[in-house]
Amino acid sequence: MNALIEYFNQKLADRGKSLDGRPIWRISWSTSQREKRVGEFSDFYGNIFLRKQREVRDVPKYWNSPDRWVLERLTFLPPDASIHRELISQTSSLDIFAPVKNGTYEPIYFFQDGRGNPLPVTEWALDAVMHTLEFGKRVHLTDADFREEYFKEVDADAGYFENQIHDKARSPLFSFENFVIKDPRKDVYIERTPPDAILQPTAK
Repeated sequence: MNALIEYFNQKLADRGKSLDGRPIWRISWSTSQREKRVGEFSDFYGNIFLRKQREVRDVPKYWNSPDRWVLERLTFLPPDASIHRELISQTSSLDIFAPVKNGTYEPIYFFQDGRGNPLPVTEWALDAVMHTLEFGKRVHLTDADFREEYFKEVDADAGYFENQIHDKARSPLFSFENFVIKDPRKDVYIERTPPDAILQPTAK
C-alpha cells in the first residue's frame, strides 16, 4: 500500500508545488501526523485529574480520525486566523513559540465510508475527489439530459447565424468574393466584393 500511496503522491505533486518545493496536495496516514500546539492542557492519571497548565506540546494532528488515509492541501491562512494563535512552527528549532507562517497542510478528505470506517485509497476514488474539488460535484446525465444539452447548442448556433444574416445580409461562413447577393434592406446588388466591404454599395 505504501508503494501505491507514493505513486499517488507523485501524481499529486505534478498538480503543483509551492515556491519552496512542497507539493500543494498530498496523502498522509492520519495517525503518523503530529503538530506542535500551544494551549492549556489537562493531565489525568486514569480518571484522577492532576493539573492544568499552558505550554507547547507535540500532539496528534488527527486525534479524532486515527488509522486512515487523508488527502491534505497546503493552505496559507491570514495572520489573524485562530490557527496562528495555537499552531507552532513545525520546522524551527530555534524558537519553539514561533507561530506558523509558511502554510500548513489541512485535511480536505478522509478516505472513509459514511459510517466513518477507513477505506483504501484507489486511483478511481482519488481522481473522483480531485475532479470534484477542481470542477464541482459530478452530475450523472441521462440520455434525455444529453439530448437537451445538444438541442440547446443547436438552437444557440442557429440563433447566432440568424442574427448574422439579419445584421449583415449573410453569415460570415459564406465569405466568397465571387458571389452575387442582394441586401434586402437596401435593395442593392453587391458583386465581387471582399467580405469586409459586403455592405458597401458598388459604384455606379
